[in-house]
Amino acid sequence: MQKSKFNINEQESSKDNNEDEQDQKSSDTEILDSESPGYEPIFQEFSDNSASDCKNSELSTDDSNSVLSTSTQNESNQDSENENANIQLPPGFPEALRLLEIKSHSNMTNNMYREIIEAFSEQHVSLYRATNKLASLVSIDPVWIDCCVKSCCAFTGNLKNLQECPTCGEKRYKSNSNDQIGRKKMAYFPLKDRFVIQYQNSSRSLELQYRNNYTTSQEYLQYRSYGDVFDGGRYQELVEEGHFMDYRDIALIASLDGYNIFKQKTDDCWIILFINANIPPENRVKRNNLLIGALIPGPSAPGDLNSFLYPVIEELKELEHGIRCHDGYTNQDFILHCSVVSWSGDTPALAKLMCTTGHNSYQGCRYCDLRGIWENHVYFPIKPPKGKTGVAYNPNNLPKRTHQDYLNKIIKWKSAKNNRDKERIETATGVNGQSILFELKSTKFPNSFPIDIMHLLYENIPGYMFRHWYGSFYPNNNSSLNINEYTIQRNVWNTIGETMEKNKKSMPVDFGRPPRNIVKYHNGFKAEEWANWVVLYSMPLLKEHLPNKIIQGWSLFVAAVRLCQKRIISIADVNEIQHLILGFYNYYERIYYHQDQARLPAMKICFHYLLHLADTIKINGPCWSTWQFPMERLCGMLIPLVQSKLHPYDNLANQIILKERLNHLQFIEHIYQQVHPSQNKSRQCNDENIVFTNLNYEEELYFPTTKHHLNKSMVNKLKKQYSTCYETKIILQQEFPENGKKYARLRTRNGHYIGSMWKSENKDFGRMNYGIAARMKVDKWAAFKNRAPQFEIQEFYGRVKYYFVHKFNDNTHLMAFVQWTQNVIEDEYGLKYFREFGVEQFIDVRVIDRCIGFLKCGNSFFIIDKEVDDPDDSYIDSNSESD
Repeated sequence: MQKSKFNINEQESSKDNNEDEQDQKSSDTEILDSESPGYEPIFQEFSDNSASDCKNSELSTDDSNSVLSTSTQNESNQDSENENANIQLPPGFPEALRLLEIKSHSNMTNNMYREIIEAFSEQHVSLYRATNKLASLVSIDPVWIDCCVKSCCAFTGNLKNLQECPTCGEKRYKSNSNDQIGRKKMAYFPLKDRFVIQYQNSSRSLELQYRNNYTTSQEYLQYRSYGDVFDGGRYQELVEEGHFMDYRDIALIASLDGYNIFKQKTDDCWIILFINANIPPENRVKRNNLLIGALIPGPSAPGDLNSFLYPVIEELKELEHGIRCHDGYTNQDFILHCSVVSWSGDTPALAKLMCTTGHNSYQGCRYCDLRGIWENHVYFPIKPPKGKTGVAYNPNNLPKRTHQDYLNKIIKWKSAKNNRDKERIETATGVNGQSILFELKSTKFPNSFPIDIMHLLYENIPGYMFRHWYGSFYPNNNSSLNINEYTIQRNVWNTIGETMEKNKKSMPVDFGRPPRNIVKYHNGFKAEEWANWVVLYSMPLLKEHLPNKIIQGWSLFVAAVRLCQKRIISIADVNEIQHLILGFYNYYERIYYHQDQARLPAMKICFHYLLHLADTIKINGPCWSTWQFPMERLCGMLIPLVQSKLHPYDNLANQIILKERLNHLQFIEHIYQQVHPSQNKSRQCNDENIVFTNLNYEEELYFPTTKHHLNKSMVNKLKKQYSTCYETKIILQQEFPENGKKYARLRTRNGHYIGSMWKSENKDFGRMNYGIAARMKVDKWAAFKNRAPQFEIQEFYGRVKYYFVHKFNDNTHLMAFVQWTQNVIEDEYGLKYFREFGVEQFIDVRVIDRCIGFLKCGNSFFIIDKEVDDPDDSYIDSNSESD
């Protein structure tokens, strides 16, 4: 099949003898191939009508034709893979492709690429030739689809033959061209190309068996908990319905969101993202593994979202039925099936996706039929205001919606006789259309649409609570409503903000962004900062300034958020989340609303969604598996890719497809090894002055380093440490070495880096990264000499002064010299604090569990610990430390 190309300057691409000139004109302005090779006739209707082979073609929805066309495509890709195995890149191309990859990661300009290649390569491979070579090696191409210039619709499905937008009347094609060239196009990136390429690689094929390994493990079969999306009820229902029968079948997590393509926020671009849940969690959301499904151009949010989703859904239907793939690990062909387990997004995005009326309507909740109350806006209390008629709902027994309820409401909506009747039905049912997602067998309403805690627990509720306490929740015309028992004076808030600023350096790097003055910068807080405010800073900073009943109510929310952040959520945790959320909700209604009609604005829908949080964990798995952080991260990565303000969306699509080709080059091993020959070399450092390792330790010590002589006091402390693992006579009889090596940093067994006070970098503005939590076995009855020892694991807190390598009794020991906190007190809310540091001691680095921070408030230091998961004490044995 002949491929067609589009040029956004309406000039046909011609061969130029001067490749550098051609590179300059074409590399950024030429839109990549319109067709995805090998899929006949599945995607022809979406390509530009100027391509002769795409005219009047019909989309095949027959399942047998779908598998047949995919089989043809797979044979083509298999032949291509066999050919690639014998390809030897011409001189200069390995260096050019490597530089092209660097250019993609660093947003290097074309001129800089040209200067570097000319300076360091004799072949001078132009950017144009390098990108074309990459395209010939990696068969991943976008599909271009005409859409309305005002983002009203895409010309797909029933709209594919229209000449103008049915909503705004804008013309589809350019008027100054003889050919039918669309005025605006959306880019769709087929998933099948990428899955076929990945499975042909033996290492990747083995990695993609994570889902099967997880769901066949003894822990999964015997112990009930929520450690991944496969533990959710929705996935298990899909298995019962016949999905995921082959151990290689792929589970997808879909996400939809819009972002502003320019910092001026003039254009709204929407992204459809897929996350491959077959990849282990530690690698799943790395940028190379994020699968962009479609790029919907602005300037506005998509109007008829179904029309934009049409090509995506058609491919997902085909993937549900199965495509033929080759497994590079077993060297066998198989039928690959893919199913979407869940769709994520913020509340407005999901309302558009589900074709519901959204949070501004009476039926705003997608999970239940609770009816909102109008007060210049729609609000969602469980109980109506005093003196006003309405339904009082039981938060433990809300009128839940089902898939069949949605279908019945759609039937009712379709039966409307006129627009007025349709509006009445929309108001009564909360449904304003039929989502195209009903065509997928794997999607069930509303269970396939989990709550996103990034928006709910981090961005929405904490912001509203801050406004309550700051006295700015209600508009100025209702300023009297802002004066309450929970309102904190502005001068106190200023002190809180200043305390946050002063403790910037006291929070480890692992905590993410350092605390900022919440009074000054709360409007610019990102989700990560709100999350840290909730679980780390709010309780110690507010407990002295809010009445006890207020801080007690808030502590319920904080505890629930910490449980929602856990990597593995147990059944007991889910029940506790339900209990805590219900307690917080009742407290919130009682204190901030108390059935006062004037205070109805306090009952925004985000507070109602809290009541469905525990259920969404049971249905969709742990919160981290479906939250929107990967989408937010992706949008942040896409913003700097736009280098053309004249054609930003075409430019962005080109950059995306370039990245996808580079990402998938690694799965064509023979080619990749030519481009990255150094990847096969060992990077292990054997210089002990840089990195110190020992076979008995998973931990590593890092530079800077120096030789260190222990004074008598330090020798005695070290001997005391050795007394826990050696007999006293060994310590006394042998000559005790007083020299060793001092190191500044530790890499823990979990991959975290912890510094030390000895070489704390950038002391004026660097962050403290040497606070630790250590877990050690101690004798419960150590103070009673006549009692038999009874060991238990306890946690201790301190700061590392330096790390020390010491050789004794033919063994090498990795030590940390720490200063412990003194007299740690735990209050009724679980906050731990102390006033000063105490004794110093040598400890084995293996007992160091994690890094912590110390928040100084007045004369006290609060221990700030971000860890929410249950500790792993498997490394502690009978020879562990004792206090």
